[in-house]
Amino acid sequence: MANGTREELQARRGTRNKIAQALLCSTLLACARPAPLPTRETAKIAAQHYQVTEAEAPTPWDTSRGRYRVYAEENGAGDEHLFSRDLASGDVRPLTAGPGSAGGTVLSPDGKRIAYVWGPPQGQPGLIEIRIVGTDGSVPRVLLSDTNVTPISRQVLHEWSPDGKYVAATVHRKDRSSQLTLFPVAGGSARVLKTVKTEFQWNRMRFSRDGRFVAYDLSAEGGWAPRDIFLVPVDGGSETSLVRHPANDLLLDWTHDGQRILFASNRSGQWDLWAMVVSGGQAPGSAEKVYADIGPMVLGGLNTLGPRTDGSYYYRTDAWENDVYLATRDPATDKLGPPTRLAGGVGHRTSPQWSHDGRYLAYVRGRGTAYDPFDLAIRLARTGEERQLRLDALTRHGGHGFDPQWSPDGRFILVDAREKNYQGPLTDSQGLYRIDVQTGNVRPLVYAQVPNGPDRIDSPAWSTAGEAIFERRPPTSIVSRDLGTGEEKVLYVPSPPAQIHHWPTSNLRVSPDGAHVAFVWTDAKSVARTTALMVLPTAGGQPRDLVRAQDPETISLPAWMPDSRHVLYALRSSGEKPDFELWRVSAGGGEPQKLGLKMDALVPFGLSVHPDGTRIVFTAGTEQRMEVWVLKDFLPALKSTSE
Repeated sequence: MANGTREELQARRGTRNKIAQALLCSTLLACARPAPLPTRETAKIAAQHYQVTEAEAPTPWDTSRGRYRVYAEENGAGDEHLFSRDLASGDVRPLTAGPGSAGGTVLSPDGKRIAYVWGPPQGQPGLIEIRIVGTDGSVPRVLLSDTNVTPISRQVLHEWSPDGKYVAATVHRKDRSSQLTLFPVAGGSARVLKTVKTEFQWNRMRFSRDGRFVAYDLSAEGGWAPRDIFLVPVDGGSETSLVRHPANDLLLDWTHDGQRILFASNRSGQWDLWAMVVSGGQAPGSAEKVYADIGPMVLGGLNTLGPRTDGSYYYRTDAWENDVYLATRDPATDKLGPPTRLAGGVGHRTSPQWSHDGRYLAYVRGRGTAYDPFDLAIRLARTGEERQLRLDALTRHGGHGFDPQWSPDGRFILVDAREKNYQGPLTDSQGLYRIDVQTGNVRPLVYAQVPNGPDRIDSPAWSTAGEAIFERRPPTSIVSRDLGTGEEKVLYVPSPPAQIHHWPTSNLRVSPDGAHVAFVWTDAKSVARTTALMVLPTAGGQPRDLVRAQDPETISLPAWMPDSRHVLYALRSSGEKPDFELWRVSAGGGEPQKLGLKMDALVPFGLSVHPDGTRIVFTAGTEQRMEVWVLKDFLPALKSTSE
């Protein structure tokens, strides 16, 4: 048979049945067994980082129910008082009254009370107090009242504890020590957590979410920097070091879930956001960088606006623009040509300065705050080659400008500044410093006894022979100092209410022949503030009034022409759209002349004339502004400490 015998057909049929049964069983088993899910990676959400308006940002002044907003307002007599506005009705209720000023306000967790610092009227001695008042205008209660505490502007209130039992504060005492302190709201003795022998410890203190611990940052070495982060139990106990690093580490806040601390560190050369797990008052692991380049940190713990319950984090940073420009003067017309930009991104409110031989130009790069280093740039005029000297030992004097002044021999630069880690008897070290332009070595020349007092030193300028320094003591006087003997001579004291203008853009300038010093005078008490460009004989005598301006125009930035017969200055117009224009006036008096250079939407910060009289350099940019930024989805998943 073609298809085989009956036996063969039965055998093949049996084999097919077995195969079919096997396939059926396989199919049934596959159906009975759950099908494996398709594999896929856990979705990763990209972090978001963007700027928001103040209106979009969370505010510490709203109560938890959003009913009230607390704000401060000056009464026109130099006193500042607190007010509470009902956001529903618009009604305003004063919270403080009488002569004095309030500051440093922090809101209680339930939004019903305000803690604040209260002090005497500005410039007057008296008690410094820490008080509590209800947003309903109840009678204030006093937590601290002490005559041995420094002025109100130096006291720092940080926050209330989550249970509302304590207010955390840094108290600056007249012996120049700083105390990290908890004040019990219900009354009783304050609890000093830490005492450091250095004034101006602008640390930040933050309670853990459970209220058991306080984290803070400070410089263990004293002074401003470097700063590290520590933790101490509220109920007493030893301090724990959480973050130690040669760079600056600034505490920001705890995360919303209370499991980490957030801090900013400049260990990479820029400010990055870091996080560290904290459990039971200890750090079981190492810190982790969670976001790079969050922008400059603000001095004084003003950075953070706090984490939100959705995990987002809002914070403040400051920003500005400032560049160095060069304009060339045509001797035939005495007009300046269009400016060209020589350098960008220079320090805020800093001035450029030609060396006396015209070979070099000095200006500042970097922020130069208490936390950030900055460089003194020395630019070769012929080639534009730039050399930078890192000034790690110095910081700028508060919000004052940094105005480098060349010595007549070109070996040194004179500045008004502070030492970061000064350990001398004055504790705080505002004064005049001499910088060697070859080595970058810094040498103090003189210290102010009280950095923000009447003897503070501002806007120094060399005499033409280099044997003396002229100093501005705003707002009271101009003095000369003999560098050999240390003898001081008062050259000028304005009659009240006039003052020596102390804006960073109104510096002293000595004429090339050494006979006069130019400065800006102001009458801040007049209805329309008046500024005037003055020249004063360096030997003493009465100043000559060259030109005046009234608000909204302001005179600033005097600079001498090489012939010592003319003074350049900037006439600034303030308002929503600021601008400035460069002018020239005879030192003997006469009508001022426009130089044909005007810049819109910019503010001038420095002005210097080259010895050849044709090259004018100046810095111009924007005033410092506060920006609010938010970070979202930036925290990684919390890792197990056993891994």
